[in-house]
Amino acid sequence: GRTSQDIYNNVTSGIKPERKNVVLMHDFAGHYKPIDALDSIISWGLEQGYVFRKITDETPMVTHGVNN
Repeated sequence: GRTSQDIYNNVTSGIKPERKNVVLMHDFAGHYKPIDALDSIISWGLEQGYVFRKITDETPMVTHGVNN
């Protein structure tokens, strides 16, 4: 399976400054790797000048292609 470092690398390499970015982080019983990576992802994003906002009804819809 993926490690928290794999998740960090995947997220930070996929975020691009020229677009709006949404990162979905799913966790489920007994699998905390996404949570373990989250502090590092947030720190990296803040260092890069990104801001983090909660999703609301006013948030523009973001779509993506299929990655499987």
